[in-house]
Order: sequence, then C-alpha cells, then structure tokens
Amino acid sequence: MAALVGIAPFFAALRGSFLHDYFGAVSPAGLENYRYILRDRAFAYSLNITVLWAFLQTVLTISIALMISYRLWRRGRRDHSRRIRLLHFAVLVPWAVPVYIAVPVWRALIHGDGVPFNLLLQPVWGFVWALAVSVWLSLPATVFILHSGFKKIGRQMVEAAALDGADDSTIAFSICFPQLREIILSVVLINFVKSLKEFSVVFLMTAGGPPLISGITEHYIVGATTTLSVFLYDLFLSSADYGVSSAFSVLLSLVVFTATLFYLLGRSGDKRSRKRCLLVLPIFIQLLTGGPAAVPVALVYLILMWYPDKISRAVVLHTVVMGILLFIRGFPAGLQPALAAGAAVWLVLRSRSRSHGRGRYAGKVSFREVLWSAAQRFFPLIMICSSAVMTAALVWLSFSGVDAVDFGSLLPPAAGLRAYRLVAGQEHIFRYFQNSFLVAVTTALLLPLVTFPAGWFIAREKGRTGAAILISIQLIGTVSGMHALIPLYIIFRSLGLINSYASLVLIYLEHSLVFSLYTISAFLRNLPGSLREAALLEGAGTCYYLRKVLLPLSRPVVLTTMIVAFLGAWNGFLPALLFIRDDWKYTIGVKIYTFVGSIASGSPKWSIFAAASVINMLFLVILFTIMKKMGNTTALSDLEE
Repeated sequence: MAALVGIAPFFAALRGSFLHDYFGAVSPAGLENYRYILRDRAFAYSLNITVLWAFLQTVLTISIALMISYRLWRRGRRDHSRRIRLLHFAVLVPWAVPVYIAVPVWRALIHGDGVPFNLLLQPVWGFVWALAVSVWLSLPATVFILHSGFKKIGRQMVEAAALDGADDSTIAFSICFPQLREIILSVVLINFVKSLKEFSVVFLMTAGGPPLISGITEHYIVGATTTLSVFLYDLFLSSADYGVSSAFSVLLSLVVFTATLFYLLGRSGDKRSRKRCLLVLPIFIQLLTGGPAAVPVALVYLILMWYPDKISRAVVLHTVVMGILLFIRGFPAGLQPALAAGAAVWLVLRSRSRSHGRGRYAGKVSFREVLWSAAQRFFPLIMICSSAVMTAALVWLSFSGVDAVDFGSLLPPAAGLRAYRLVAGQEHIFRYFQNSFLVAVTTALLLPLVTFPAGWFIAREKGRTGAAILISIQLIGTVSGMHALIPLYIIFRSLGLINSYASLVLIYLEHSLVFSLYTISAFLRNLPGSLREAALLEGAGTCYYLRKVLLPLSRPVVLTTMIVAFLGAWNGFLPALLFIRDDWKYTIGVKIYTFVGSIASGSPKWSIFAAASVINMLFLVILFTIMKKMGNTTALSDLEE
C-alpha cells in the first residue's frame, strides 16, 4: 500500500514526463515537457514565492508558538486562572476546525465585500492574509510539541535563576530555549517541509492570489500566492497534456524530497555534519532560484562549508545582491529566496555559539525584557481573540437569513433556522455525512490490519532494521502532496479507481501509516518480553499471540490510531476534490466547499455553508466522545484497579 500510494506516483510521474498524454492517447515526448516548463519564467517565479512562503510561515509559526507554549508552561502549573484555560481552548480551536471550514470563514471575515481588503485585487494583502491564516492553523501542533518539551525542563534551575535576579526573558533565552534546541530544529524543519507543499489554505483563501504584473508570462499567469502546488493544480486542470503535469510533478517532488532529506539529515549525525547539512539548504535554493546571481552566491555559501562562522558576511552580501536585483528586475524576478534560508542558518549557528562562553545572566536586558513581556501578552491575546472571532463568525453566519457577508450588526440579518432547514432538506446534507462516514470507518477499520503486525515486527527489531523501516515510512509520508496526487490520479485512472471511494481509502490509509506505526511500535516495545516467552511455552503461534494477547493489551493505543485515522479521513479535502467526480458521491468536506467555492465564485451560499459546518463539527464532537470512551479501558484494567 505504501509503495502504491507513496512511491509509485513518483515513478509514474517520471515515466509520464517523457510522454505526451492527451486523455489516454500516449506518444513519446523526450525532454519536451521539461523544456516547455523551464523555458517559461512562471516556474521560477512560483518557486520563489513558494520558498518565501515556506520561510515566513515557518519563522512566524515557530516564533509565536514559542511564546505561547512558554507562557502555558510558566503559568500553567501555578496559575489556573480563566485566562490560561481560555488560552488552552483558543489553541485547540484551529486544530478542531477542519481547514475547509476555517479558511472560508476567515475569507468571509477578511475579504467580505472587498472593503477594506480585496484579496482579488491587492497582491500584497492577499499574500499577507493567506500567510496569517496558514500560521494560525499551524500553531496548535507546534505549540503542543514545544509545550511537551518545556515540561521536561527542570524547574529547579529556573527557580534558582529567578532567585539570582534573572528576568523572564533571560530565563527563556538563556535556560529554556537552549535546552529545546533539538526539538526546535526538528519542528522548524517539519514546518518548512509542510509549508513547501501547502495547497489547501492558499487555494481556499485566494486561489492563487491576484496576478502579478511581472508574473504574466507567455503561457501562464502567476499570482501573489501561486505556490508550486497551486500552480500544479491549475496546470492539471487547464492542460490537456498530462505529460506536462507529470513533468511539473517530478520537479516539485525533487524540491520537496530535497527539503525532506535535509530534515532527516538534520535530525541525525554529529554536530559538524549538521552544520554542513544546514549550509546545503541555501546552496540548493540559490542554484534553483537565484537567476543571474545563482552560481556566484552559491559559491560563497559553498566556501562557508569550511568557514561557518563567517556566514553573517555572506548574508549581508546576499542582501545587497537581492536589493540590486529587485531594483533592476522588480518583484518577483529579483527575489532571492535563498537569502531567507541563509539568514535562518545564520540565526541557528549564532544561537549555538552564543549559548557557550558567556555568562547566562550578564548584561542589561531591560529593553529585551520589555519586548518579551509585551510579546508574551500580545500573541496569546491575539490567539484568544482570533479563535473567538472565527467561532462567533461561523455561528453568526449559520443563523443568518441571507447568503451575503455583512457583519455590520451583532445579530445576523433575518436571524433564524432557515439555513439549517435548507441544509437538512433541500441540500440533503446527511447523504454526504454517510459518504464521509463510509470512507472514514473503512479507513479506521483497515488500519490496524496493516499497522499492528507491522508495528510488532518493528518493535521486535532492536537494531537498524526497525529504524530503517520507520524512516522509510516517514520519508514516504512527508513527500506526499499535490505533486504525488496528480500522478496518482493517472495510476488510478488506469486501474479504474477514479470516482471510487477505494482511491480515497488507500490515500488516507497511507497518510495514517506514520503516526500509527510510531505509536504502536513504541507501545509494543515497552511490553515485557515474558509475555512472549509464556505464550511460546503454552504453544501459542504468532497469529494467536498477536490476536489473543497483544491486541487486547494494546486496545487503547490501537483505538487512538484508529480515531486519528478516522478524523484524518473525515476531514480530508484534497483527495476527494481530485478523485471524486459525481456530486452525490462527494464527502462532506467537498460538499461544504461547493457552497462557497473559490474566492472568485459568483454566488456563494454563506449561511448554508456555515450551517453545514456547524452540524459537521457537532457530529465530530459526538463521534469523538463515543470513540474516546471505548478506549479508556484495557484487558488489564480490573487488575490495575
């Protein structure tokens, strides 16, 4: 399954990139598809926008998440006030609301009737607001990962520093953050790879954004938020030749694979190899996107492989080069995305060097303390307010008697249950709940059949074999995205799986593999070996041991992975958008999207969209509560009591 859904699309795209494929009519193309894409400036422009988007999204997400998680950690145990509980709830809201609901609501709030922000006509604001929504949606997972890291920090050291006169910012930057360096680096790399593949937020928010003047090329039009994934999707819909889409998928796969490989190498190896690994990223990005300055600047970064302490000079030089190119060539032609990567590497290396050889509490930090204290109050407040506004706007729209967006009053116009009646009656929304339920339940039930035996095998392998399997599965999972779904569409077309729920189940199963294998193998590895020895003495075979001994003991962890897989399949949007063609087969996510469509849709049904969204979320809460209660006990619960 992992090979079919995770690996086969790349080789299918590689093969298809050398062919012309006009709706099944195949003929040799050689390198013509690659020349068609690379000769046009649109690919380079979109790549520049993608790298800039990934860098800004990562920096903002990590910075804000550090402040929020630090505040939750410092205040959580000693302060159980309403404000802290409210912050916990506010962080959970972006996690609980599916992307196909949250993004259109933000679009309604920000764009509305085009005043004061028009995301169709203002490129800068289109990019800024799409980036802000993406950061808001990415915060929960990052906050909770960092918060779990903060919990491992000894509070005695923090209390001792406070007694020595260290202020809050000094405790954060000199004690806490250095101890979280490895976790922060991993989260940075995960967010960067994820944002490189970003599609749903950009597509639902701006559909590629307002066109850039210099982005109008011979064959394409590049908008302010036309990332590579959005570009590929538009190309897939507009081009009659699937060979061009396959070639584009290969190029995007190489970009994502390189970033993923950088992520995996960054988590392993000694410090020296990690430094060199960090410096590979700006070199690679510069060679891809640097334009006329690509080779000279890349050579400067290459020299830094032996002199990493001089990276600040390279960053300054690169800044001057980008300023000159922007003045001569304009935006986005003069953009140098590798500068962002170089600056990030400089900050990482600088933080490492500053953490050694200097007194922890030396020097005046009053100005930094003022900024840190202000940020500690500002960003949690913004998080609470934004989650409250989004939730209130969704409920407000669901009770509105009109489909227009007009938040000019506290009560919605013609308030009532009109939208709920239309959703339940005219729109037959419960049919689409059944479709999603069928896909999600099938995914959840099939997952243990695949991952439980595999997790047991990995848990038994104490050496490199188990680790290699986990890394391989993780690599397959991280490189999935639009670039994998397009060639997968061609594979499923040849297998007759288009417009079939089987294709969705296979994709959602592959998406759930990484979390399930890691969770189950870690749990089984901690079980005592005497269980297996006792089973062997009783003459139990492998299948009997798995089914009668390990599975009952593992029921909570197995049900947890099934719940995660169920929610992932239920909230899935992009696969269903691509592979399901008939309206009556739509899953609930795609059906809700059809009520408002993209930002350029002429007649969005906002009240019906909101009512269907509220029903969907209530349904999820009920299902989640039921499934959670099912996994609260194990076969040893009575003995444990």
